[in-house]
Amino acid sequence: MQLHYIKWHCHLESQEMAADQNVKYDSEFLSSSVTIAQVLASIPPEYVANALSVTGKHGKRERDLPSRVMVYFPLLLGLFMDLPYAEVFRRLQDAFKWLGLEGPEKLPTESAMVQARQRIGYEPLKSMYEQVVSGTSNPQSSAAYYKGLLLTAIDGCVFDVEDSKANAIFGYPKHQTGDGAYPQVRCAAVVNFYERTLADIEFGGVEGSSEQAVAKHVLSRLRPGTLNLADRLYYSYEAWTSAHATGADLLWRVKKDLKLRREKTFKDAFNHFKGLADRKKEIYDEDIEALVDDGVAHAH
Repeated sequence: MQLHYIKWHCHLESQEMAADQNVKYDSEFLSSSVTIAQVLASIPPEYVANALSVTGKHGKRERDLPSRVMVYFPLLLGLFMDLPYAEVFRRLQDAFKWLGLEGPEKLPTESAMVQARQRIGYEPLKSMYEQVVSGTSNPQSSAAYYKGLLLTAIDGCVFDVEDSKANAIFGYPKHQTGDGAYPQVRCAAVVNFYERTLADIEFGGVEGSSEQAVAKHVLSRLRPGTLNLADRLYYSYEAWTSAHATGADLLWRVKKDLKLRREKTFKDAFNHFKGLADRKKEIYDEDIEALVDDGVAHAH
């Protein structure tokens, strides 16, 4: 599962002009049948069949909106949150035609699409995600590793979801004038540093929770043979202990007011940390204090 980002070019006459052109370009790019078909094709049909089977959602009879088709529908709804159901479904139909797959010929009513989504539920999507992530092989490039350890990083974000009674459980963002217009979901994710592929993710609400609280779940699932990078937000004794117990190696920033005992000073730190620095940022000071824990140096 590849994580993508939008690059904003700000070298035109104004930032507004650049933003307008990029929004138009990315909207057209995402809307094309080819792009949507590639998104759907990234999930092998056997993953879909297995997800429907293990969750008991495969259906006992063929319907006008079969589960094998409608399981893709929420994926496109997530990409086109500003479009009505009918328009998103048309794009699903076009993508199926581009792939040469059998899909629904008629445009269903919105109530039929809602019923199909309710029938399928979230379980097949969760199963598909787990299959995609577990089926992702480690990168072959040496740039993805440091001293034989696969580089990973953790970060988090919040995003809007549909304003519905069911989603209200996640909570609304707070503003000076009151609650926000849409519920928000908080997530913390671990990604493979080099390829930006998703390795693990955890979701939670914005009400009564925090990014650190959500992150503790993915930190407890880190894997041996990886070197995890984290910003200063994530450090706490509990989080560090939990992450360290997984067997993963850790390279975390900490807040400057945290009192740490100096274990060792590297006089030739530039060469010692050069491999990692080339992937992160330049190190200008060759006298870098570091803490050593189980043989792994942690710069600060």
